[in-house]
Amino acid sequence: MSNKSKPDEEMLYMKPSDWGKFKAVIDNDHWLLYFDLTQSLGLRASETLSLRFSGIDFEQGIIRVKTLKRKDHPVFPLDVRPDLLMKLKELMIDKRFNQDHIFTYTYHRVWSKFKSYAKRAGLHPRLSPHSLRHLYGLRLVQATHGNTAEMARALRHAGTSMVARYVHVLPERRKEIAKKMWGDQV
Repeated sequence: MSNKSKPDEEMLYMKPSDWGKFKAVIDNDHWLLYFDLTQSLGLRASETLSLRFSGIDFEQGIIRVKTLKRKDHPVFPLDVRPDLLMKLKELMIDKRFNQDHIFTYTYHRVWSKFKSYAKRAGLHPRLSPHSLRHLYGLRLVQATHGNTAEMARALRHAGTSMVARYVHVLPERRKEIAKKMWGDQV
């Protein structure tokens, strides 16, 4: 099998600069909130769709997320950026939204909107809503210096094997790591 027939895995990852382009073309505040929550919390599309106003603790600045991927469906409290928390509070107060679910979209609608915005932003056509979770994973590598245990917890994985895809040696740390390993021989 030729390497050309394999998808370029890097193209499935949204980069921070891609997020800026993507965000710039979103013309609806509710969709912006959906995609911003997804990328800033590292949520799966199903997790974002399952978010509820009753799961928000505005005083502590957290939202409870039910992870549907695992058999026991654990609920995780996640810290929400203050600006997103304020938008959620405004949305909850808005009289047009009288249900508990924050988003009432279908997964198909999310996929379709994501593809539309990505195309308008000039992004790679292979990106998907899950690319936002990968963006979060790439940011976690930098924030945790590649600590796979911390990354697995933040991504709500049962173990560390799934986070290995994000752990590439950060270019700015290569020399630092080499110096720690080999001292002055570098």
